[in-house]
Amino acid sequence: MNASTQIQRLGLGGFNGNAASQTVYDARIVGETTGDAGAGSWFLTNIARSVGWHKGTIVVGAPLGDNTNPVDFYIDNLPALIGKNSKTAFGYNVLEFNTNFGSLTGYFDEATFSSIPEPSAVVLLVIGLATAGARRRR
Repeated sequence: MNASTQIQRLGLGGFNGNAASQTVYDARIVGETTGDAGAGSWFLTNIARSVGWHKGTIVVGAPLGDNTNPVDFYIDNLPALIGKNSKTAFGYNVLEFNTNFGSLTGYFDEATFSSIPEPSAVVLLVIGLATAGARRRR
């Protein structure tokens, strides 16, 4: 396999799948086969769709023993779908914004990406800064 066939997509928003998928926000994990929104990779969330601007958040956790990641989805900071797994172990190389699914249209105002370091990395950074500060004082 090469990078063009190894993809991992995570999505959050609208999906034009089954009838239930058109009333709530939906989450997507490519590689998943147990979805309940009308396709195996799409899941129904517990958040009803509504008119207006909303904040969608996807949180990817630290790698698990098999190099997959826990993934949690939020709408307006409310848990929408918790405790799913990324299914693939080769990272993320596709950013996908779907603006149309059938008759469903979505709009985007902005996209923000952030990385939260693992706790062990923060500890090492603090120790490194403290060591550097101690050396400067001498």
